[in-house]
Amino acid sequence: MRILDLASGEELARIAVGANPDASVVTADGSRAFTMNAGDGTVSLIDLKTDAETGRIALKPGLEFAALISPTELAVNNEDESEIELANLAIGKADGTIALTGCTGPTGLAYAPERHLAISACANGKAALVDMKSRKLVRLVDIGTGPDTALWDPKRQRFIIPCGRSGTLSVIDLGKRGNEPGVSQSPSEMGARTGAIDPATGRIFLPTARFGPGEPGKRPPLVPGTFHVLVMAPGA
Repeated sequence: MRILDLASGEELARIAVGANPDASVVTADGSRAFTMNAGDGTVSLIDLKTDAETGRIALKPGLEFAALISPTELAVNNEDESEIELANLAIGKADGTIALTGCTGPTGLAYAPERHLAISACANGKAALVDMKSRKLVRLVDIGTGPDTALWDPKRQRFIIPCGRSGTLSVIDLGKRGNEPGVSQSPSEMGARTGAIDPATGRIFLPTARFGPGEPGKRPPLVPGTFHVLVMAPGA
């Protein structure tokens, strides 16, 4: 894991974590980070005041993105097992699983704290909406293909899932009264499968590039010099 200075891009620290780290999340106060190690199925606990790993929680191999459900509970997608792994941060141990039946290869994960709902972006054109209070799958919704993240827009009460293979942006609107979620698709670009949200404006920033023809079963090659950030304002 590398710690970088946002202003200069300079590396401030390098921290050894587990095998094949795939994602990290940071607490709201910036004091701690958690790195999901897909290779050995562990979560590295990082103290950002000392830039040191303070421990690891053993889950299962195949870990993907995570979301903090509370100060003491971390939910982690498991791409291989098609489930959510739970980690109790207070005691440093695994805390159960949630089966994502009908969801294949979950990657992106986002959490709506006021609704107690999480959403996992799946590789089979579905997203799994999960009630984190009851720890149960609520429903599957249709999205595009090739997602790699999920975002929560608290101001507009909606989940956003960029889908890079289909070149679409899926918007799951929960509605003000918690009714049946409305799902809409907007064209984006091929390769735009991860991103960030500006919570004030609702704009989505999606890094991508142009791609050349690829071989069957392989990712198409990047065209050099074509990297760009696509800016979208869904529903505007």
